[in-house]
This record gives sequence, C-alpha cells and structure tokens, in this order.
Amino acid sequence: MKLFSKIFLSLVFIFSSAMMFACGGEVARTPYSQLADTMSEISEHGMFLNSSVDGVSSKYILKDFTNSNEKYVNESLVIPMNFINKYQSDLPKIKEMKKISGEGSGSIEKLEREITEFKIAYNQLKNEYDRFITFQTEGSIYDGVRQAYLYEITDFTENAYRLAFKMAEVEDKVFNRYSSKDVTTYALTTKDTEYFKDYLALSMAQDFYNVLLPSVKTINYTATSELGVFLNKVKNDFASLLSTFVRGVNYADLTGEESTKKENGKDIVIYNNSKVKEIYELEKKLIVERGLVEKSLKEFSLYDYAEKYNFDLDSYNKVNIYAETYYNQIQVYYLTNLSQYTTYLKTILFRS
Repeated sequence: MKLFSKIFLSLVFIFSSAMMFACGGEVARTPYSQLADTMSEISEHGMFLNSSVDGVSSKYILKDFTNSNEKYVNESLVIPMNFINKYQSDLPKIKEMKKISGEGSGSIEKLEREITEFKIAYNQLKNEYDRFITFQTEGSIYDGVRQAYLYEITDFTENAYRLAFKMAEVEDKVFNRYSSKDVTTYALTTKDTEYFKDYLALSMAQDFYNVLLPSVKTINYTATSELGVFLNKVKNDFASLLSTFVRGVNYADLTGEESTKKENGKDIVIYNNSKVKEIYELEKKLIVERGLVEKSLKEFSLYDYAEKYNFDLDSYNKVNIYAETYYNQIQVYYLTNLSQYTTYLKTILFRS
C-alpha cells in the first residue's frame, strides 16, 4: 500500500510539472527552486532543530532523537542533508552553461527526478510526524506510532542519501569536482580538499546508516547482547567520523609536483597530484570491500539473527551455511576496514 502511495504521488508530481510547462509556467526541467523551497521548509518545520550532533552543526536535527542512545538517527541524516544544503546553490548555474556533455546531461536528468522523489518522501514524513505528535502519552499506542515515525525517518534518510549522491554526480560530471583531479593544469585549493571530504563522507555515513537502521529494522539493540556490543562499537565509530572527520576544517593542500608537457607546440604546466591518486586507490579498495559487506547484509539478516535466532549463530548456520562467514565479514568491515580507511584519509585531507 505504501509503495502504491509513493508511485501515485510520483505520477501526480510529474503530471503537475507537465501541466505547468504546457501552460507556460516555470518548470521544469530543472526544478532547483523546488529543492531550495523544500530544504527551507524542512529547516523551519517543528520536527527539526537548528542544533548540532557530535560538533557538526545542522538545521536538520530531529528534535525527538537527540539523546545519547539515539543520536545515531541524527548522525545518519545530517550528513546527506548538510551536503544537499551546502551544494544546492551550484545547481542554478547549470542553466547558464552553454555546453554540457551527454554524461553530464544524463546526471542532471537523474537529479531532477530525485528532487521530486525527495519532496514526496518529505511529505510522507510530515504526515507520519503529525500522527506521532497526536499520541504523546507513554504506552503501547505511543510506542507503535513512534516506531512508525522512525520507519518513515529511515525511508526519508534513504531518499536524502539518494538525492545527495545524485547531486554529487552532477558536481562531478558537470562541475568537475572530483574525478580526474590526479593530473590537472591548475593548482588545487583547499576548496577541492573540502569537497573531497564532503563527498567521501557521504559514502561512509551511508555505510553506518545501512547497518544501524535498515539492517536491524530500526531496533536499538543494547549492549546486553553480543550484537548490541558490536552495534555500540559501530555507533562510537560513527560519532568519531562526525567529530574528527566531517567536522574537520584544517584542510591540507592536495596540489602535487609541477611539470610541463607539450600541447600544440606550447609548454603547458601540469600538476601530478599524487595525494589525489592515493585517495582514488584507497576508494577503489574500499568499494570492493563495501560490495562484499553489502552482499553479507543481504544474505545475513541482523534482525533475524536477533529476533528469529536469538543471537545464536549455530541455529542460523543450520539454514544458511555461510551465516557465520557473512557475520564475520560485516564485523571486519565496520570494526576494521572502515575505521582504518577513515584514519588514513584524515592523514591525506587534513594538516597535522
């Protein structure tokens, strides 16, 4: 039913846009003003605070999830929301650009569709929040409505990541923010370093979101179980990502060695940016590991492990002979690979 509702709302939005175009109204093909309006509306809604989590300031802090046991809900959301808010001002510049590659044009189209989906997701979140604030007396009804609200937050956060990644793709394919910086004809600035940090933080934050919210169906397992101990360690690493990486501003200079090359008979200065190459190599390795852990999270349900098999791997192994292997892969990724990757990235992106 929920899926039908989302499809129906998507069709309504698309039809409305088409009608606006037919009537000579502003639409558009580039609905960037719609995104700016939505982001402004979100920041002013009563479910959000202008506050911070782990030292990261944001206008998009969910006021009902600020306690220390649940702040990971806000940690998951502020990264994509801050990215969208920070880089949305670049989007109107697209209309002024005379030439955009086919790849860039495709990225723009995907972004525009995602803006509509994001608006729909926000409207659904508002509706669930209205139900939530109606029931504020502790008890089974309140608990159920609060859980439904948290499910909707989880869905909205997923939409925020999708939109942020589509924006990042446009930043890269249209504004040349990320790819092909290993060899440049201009010296990089700390603005380039800042974008690298923001872009790389998106994927890492989504990793944490995936394991802490969807994979356990939003249940906040405590340290009384082995799974709870693992998840608490993951939460601590997530908090560290925000406080020591996302929050970081002491950016390093990524410009590498200067040399020259002949181009049309002229000497052209180029910069071989070895630190950027290092970032690309690191990212490639993590992407391989991320693919393995995504498969593990699909094949090994942390929720089932807790609720169906009562944290008993032997029981899970009876129905899935690779259960223990998958679970070990998940733990290695989150407790070792991801933390080592973050630590090493900091040595490249920030001055010591």
